[in-house]
Amino acid sequence: MIPIPFAPRYPLEPLEPINRPDYIYGGRMTKEKKALFEKMRSETLKKNPGATLDPYQESKAYFDRQEPGYTADVAKLAEQITAPPSPKLKAIVAIPVADHQEGKSIYNSLFNYTQQDLPKDQYEILLFVNRPQQDREGKPIAADNTMDEIQRFMADHPNMPIRIVNKIMPPDQANIGTVRKNLNDVALYRNMQRGEKAGDIIIVSNDADNKGIAPTYLSNFVDKFDKDKKVDCMLGQLDWDPESYVKYPLVHVGTRLFQYLNAIGRHNSGRMVSSGANSAFKASIYAGIGGYLSEIEGGEDIAIGQAIIE
Repeated sequence: MIPIPFAPRYPLEPLEPINRPDYIYGGRMTKEKKALFEKMRSETLKKNPGATLDPYQESKAYFDRQEPGYTADVAKLAEQITAPPSPKLKAIVAIPVADHQEGKSIYNSLFNYTQQDLPKDQYEILLFVNRPQQDREGKPIAADNTMDEIQRFMADHPNMPIRIVNKIMPPDQANIGTVRKNLNDVALYRNMQRGEKAGDIIIVSNDADNKGIAPTYLSNFVDKFDKDKKVDCMLGQLDWDPESYVKYPLVHVGTRLFQYLNAIGRHNSGRMVSSGANSAFKASIYAGIGGYLSEIEGGEDIAIGQAIIE
């Protein structure tokens, strides 16, 4: 018998197997979440969850059920973009950009799109450049050189389809859920501007600090959605900065554990998560589920996938 040098003060609870039917990342599916998803959903999906959605009608109905004045605010944001949407548009890459934080990364993030093999008239990169009006102490927050770096990129690469919307967020709206909602609603509004017969588009969700993407990144999403019309949302492959793994090995270990637990959760639940950093969904399903759910505390990028599945 090997002596135990010390005993715990309190008895240890046995570990539970990871077999619950929900996401590892994103929290349990509560009755409250289900009720909120039902409330946000379009009448089309309430009547028939398997309905084929008309992107224009779903978008119109989505904006009709927003709070008074909200749609007018989205239209004003969209008016900041002078270039009309291309008639061949198939995808909008939606990127939230904090214009007080992304000065060191945004140029390289945008540069990573320059090698895309999808024709430039088939996609846009929509940047929602924003910052909070003030910090928690009430002090005004100033911009850094983020906009200068975006303008420098556009001057170096004038053929890239960059679209910019600016907004200073009031204190009650300064959260990532509201930012993503504003951003994606502008993308939805852009597609509506193409008219009733334009068809659906893909909204690709990315972050402003990516380290690299494959040249086939956008065309791969477009091709896969085209081949399977029943699919509404897809998750892209995602990893974190390899240089950080080298510098901080425990971050590497923790990330791999996080990914492993996610894989177990997907296997046991039969469900796939969504991610703000790398996922894509049809504009029609985005409108149909009621858009980003900014009322949920945290995990807004996960909640949108949950809402689609529900």
